[in-house]
Amino acid sequence: MRSALFILVLAIVASIAAACGGASSSDPTEAVPPSPAEYQATDPTEAVPPSPAESQATDPAEAGLRSRAESQATAQSNEKWAEWYGFLSPDSKSGCSESNFSAAADLGISGFKQSRGLEESAKLEFRVQEVTVQGNHGQVGMDMYLDGELIFDSPDEPWFYVDRDWWSVLMVAVCGSPAPTLVPAGTSDGSFDEADMRALFSDEEVEAAIPLVIGRMPPITDMRGLAGDEGMAGMDSIWGQLYPSVAGGQLMVIVTDFVSPEILQQQIAMWIVRDSLRFTEPTIGDGSLQGQEGNTVSLRFWKGDKAVLLTATNLPGTQETLDGLIALAELAASRLSPG
Repeated sequence: MRSALFILVLAIVASIAAACGGASSSDPTEAVPPSPAEYQATDPTEAVPPSPAESQATDPAEAGLRSRAESQATAQSNEKWAEWYGFLSPDSKSGCSESNFSAAADLGISGFKQSRGLEESAKLEFRVQEVTVQGNHGQVGMDMYLDGELIFDSPDEPWFYVDRDWWSVLMVAVCGSPAPTLVPAGTSDGSFDEADMRALFSDEEVEAAIPLVIGRMPPITDMRGLAGDEGMAGMDSIWGQLYPSVAGGQLMVIVTDFVSPEILQQQIAMWIVRDSLRFTEPTIGDGSLQGQEGNTVSLRFWKGDKAVLLTATNLPGTQETLDGLIALAELAASRLSPG
């Protein structure tokens, strides 16, 4: 049900993009959020005067975030889009006026009601569920109800605490910070290409690291074509390689070459908030994160302006698989150029 609501979110965001003239990423995981460093550098005296929704300062604890999120949920339930706009972080408002945002949100929710065969007067209710806080970062799960019945179980939404309040961050770069200038793959020095992808691992190194006997190998994929130009904002190139196991499991390796280390660091901030990933020991390259969900074990690491994602699915031995991914990551880090 999470994926269904995410489609709804993207539909509403697409309407906002059209109204605001913003650039939308076809892949929300590649959205570039404002980094915590940028928030800390904000001068409160230069902030836009607060609206009534912004005027009540909250504490950085979980109770403060829940209170703030519930106020936003009330605004959404009452279809008071201008009030919803007031809860967005300053960077999330950049390039999108309150009136354009309100018009687009109204259009998006109306389109959703029509797609469900609902009357225009149907009242959708947004309810806050899970709330978690880690320092100045927070996550809020906000579900949608109709006549008291759950319609969608939403993905978590990132929030940041700054200037004595919690602020909601749009997960898709639409009304957020302007997208970085698109740089075609191969036009900047050190850009990662297909030859680099082929040289990252040998089949023997993969089979030695994790419990996987490689089956017939599909070709290396240039994921630029899958993402489209808008989805490539902030990136030079992105390549994928699948290592299928004859037993049914697989290893997927994705290498993303970002325009700059600064853009990559902004993406890392989103990974930490959105995925609740934890740092591995030892650090790989310039840093690393790991996560586990069901039969999937994933590891991300980065070096300079390049990030590598290794995802193992349906392989026996979770800890053994993770140890193998760490070994592969350290090997790859030694072969990646920093820029």
